[in-house]
Amino acid sequence: MNSFDSIPNSLEALVTRVERGETAAATALRGALQPQFARIVRHTLRYGTGESHALRQVMAKARQLAANAEDKESANEEWLAGQVASTLCSTLIDRLRSRQGRVGRLLDTALAQDELLATMMA
Repeated sequence: MNSFDSIPNSLEALVTRVERGETAAATALRGALQPQFARIVRHTLRYGTGESHALRQVMAKARQLAANAEDKESANEEWLAGQVASTLCSTLIDRLRSRQGRVGRLLDTALAQDELLATMMA
């Protein structure tokens, strides 16, 4: 297995850790994904003419950031790509963290059902 093959596994491991609430994993996941998101956003800003929901979201966020930028000259493509990528990472990490509660509640429910079944069978 080469190092490229291990990237998805390491991202999966980070995702799992973020879902468990590990702050260090969230930081590492952001570090791994944000540069890639920025590259994708830059490409979208340059060539985005499609109809996908994701493309529309990226373009809308870029327009919003450009309109609200205090220094309009600094709101160039690179700055916008970085800001949109940061927003995408934050949204992803927030969603992963929100799974923590659901996963915990599901586990609690499963354990409670197991206990109930055990008492009924005894």
